[in-house]
Amino acid sequence: MLSLPSVPPFAVARSWIRLPGDYYVRVHGNDYSVDHLAIGHLVEVAADLCQVAVTREERVLAECERRWFRG
Repeated sequence: MLSLPSVPPFAVARSWIRLPGDYYVRVHGNDYSVDHLAIGHLVEVAADLCQVAVTREERVLAECERRWFRG
């Protein structure tokens, strides 16, 4: 078995959704609000260990600190 690397790998979970009418995206049980002007548009949601970011056509709509507790 190989030893673990000294620097942990960079991991990002990405998904694409059509922003619903309540303008929230859900990431692992937590809701994050997004600019209401993007309702109905396809947005990209990217979550790493520290942050959740929502973009549409290269424009950042929301950046939030990642929450690890639910609710």
